[in-house]
Amino acid sequence: MSERHRDQDRDVNASRPHERVRVTRGRSREGSWGDDHSDSKRSTVSVRVQSRFPDLDDYDRNTHTYRKSYVNPSNGYSIGVSACGGLEPVVDSGRTEDLVDEIERERRRRPGSGDDPVRSRQRAPTVNIGGRTKVPDDVVAWHWALENEDGEIVSRTRRRANLGPDGCGATVFAPELGRYRANLRLELRDGEETAHKSFQLRKDRLIVSIGDSYASGQGVPDENSHPLPDGGHAGPVWVEPGAYRSFRAGPALAAKQFEDPSEGDLVTFLSYASSGAEIEDGLLGAQHEWQDGGQLDEVERAIGDRSIDALLLSIGGNDVGFADGLKELLYRVDKSQSKTVRETEAKIKGLIHDTGKQPAKFDRLAARIKELDPEQVFITEYPTAHFDRDDGAVDGGCGAFNLDLPERITGIPSVVLPRISKSDAKQIKRLGVKLNEAVEKAADRHGWTYVDGIEEGFEGHGYCSDDRYFVTVSESYRNQRDIQGTMHPNRRGQRVYADRIAATLQQELDDRRDRDRRVRDHRERDRKRTGDTSRRRDGDSDTSDRNRRSGDRDQGRDRRNIPDPDRRSGSVPGQRRRRR
Repeated sequence: MSERHRDQDRDVNASRPHERVRVTRGRSREGSWGDDHSDSKRSTVSVRVQSRFPDLDDYDRNTHTYRKSYVNPSNGYSIGVSACGGLEPVVDSGRTEDLVDEIERERRRRPGSGDDPVRSRQRAPTVNIGGRTKVPDDVVAWHWALENEDGEIVSRTRRRANLGPDGCGATVFAPELGRYRANLRLELRDGEETAHKSFQLRKDRLIVSIGDSYASGQGVPDENSHPLPDGGHAGPVWVEPGAYRSFRAGPALAAKQFEDPSEGDLVTFLSYASSGAEIEDGLLGAQHEWQDGGQLDEVERAIGDRSIDALLLSIGGNDVGFADGLKELLYRVDKSQSKTVRETEAKIKGLIHDTGKQPAKFDRLAARIKELDPEQVFITEYPTAHFDRDDGAVDGGCGAFNLDLPERITGIPSVVLPRISKSDAKQIKRLGVKLNEAVEKAADRHGWTYVDGIEEGFEGHGYCSDDRYFVTVSESYRNQRDIQGTMHPNRRGQRVYADRIAATLQQELDDRRDRDRRVRDHRERDRKRTGDTSRRRDGDSDTSDRNRRSGDRDQGRDRRNIPDPDRRSGSVPGQRRRRR
């Protein structure tokens, strides 16, 4: 505490008797862990584990890398603590956690240096709550201490009452995963009150996304371009402008959806996907001049000693003419359909079959991925409903695919998008289905999880439908000042991706954890019923307990194949499971 703060404390509290009450420590009494406590309603503690999903400042566009302090949280995990819900006028109980969220959002809007552990802890931890709370006259300060399971204080801070409504919330830092208790000492003019609340940081999963434009978010910038008063335009804003990479992409939305901070389950998300990427020129080798190697090399350098829990992959489309190459495929279909079909089918075959000169492309990719040793690999299928009508029937092109676009729209002289006939559209869809079949075969061969349901989710939402899931030429030009986003998933389309990926992550990663937790709880109940708990206190060794936990982990690995009576039969609709 600074001398200035000490002097202020003396001024406020001079000649006032303080009846000091010792704060209850985390392990000070039998069975106290998780037994939350508060001396009064106004000292009730609310805890919110802050999300680890990245924001734009967590990526350095100059070095084209994520900040080290984000990838490896050496400064600890941010925990929002609040006693705001107990102040008058009483905030609705449903708003208490929202207030803590506002505190953290304000902190992130006014960051310190991302990689400076000293400055990062000096970030403003609270937001003015705007009169929704009133500080009682007898409150002097809120003293917060974060305590680990061993009873050690790992973070502390103080918020003075003269800050007004700002003082009731703060941010503390947990150095690692584990169980913690947030302790509050509410300093009053005539004494103090205490409270504590327990919580757990269970997991910080690393989810990495690589691949092409369908993974990068082409067509949906983080911030759209918008007009300025002087007639110019600002934006668009991308995580990585050179790659058309956005946190509005389906994989990013899925990672955010999968994270559950309220349960202590966090996600560190890294995306290296780039529009136009192919297996060779993109994933295995450099695609852009600012890259030192391919996306997998970038991932390897960034994660250091961290292990990847889930590697999300979207690739193969550009290798055969889909994804970013769809426009070129459309041109070729328009000019010579039969020749284009033969060429595309040969390229699709090359994804999974040896060419005689070198192994199949997906085999080469799988060998490089194996070096990273991710826990699981998830590969997504492609939408094929580019020219679906509302009823799901395939029809010819419309709009820009039946019109000559003037230079003022495209920025390129004499650009004409091809006029797509019904026959052309059917061939494009058939080739897309073949591409997905090749992707699924690669998943089977290499033990990856094939995420389907995407093709089905786009049906009836083609470029020409009333409820389209694809970006139009005019939308692309309006939102990102070029037409490169054309025929890529729009926000509704990205949501289809997000829902399918999140459902698969839930089934493959999260449900397994929940099953293991239920088994542990069941065994604990059995021990209590049989009196095993008391026998352990009397003589069970730590070694036997460690062996038991080790056995639980080993059995947990096998539990993936054991039917779970608490789950409904069947898989998530539209999604098949692939096991490693």
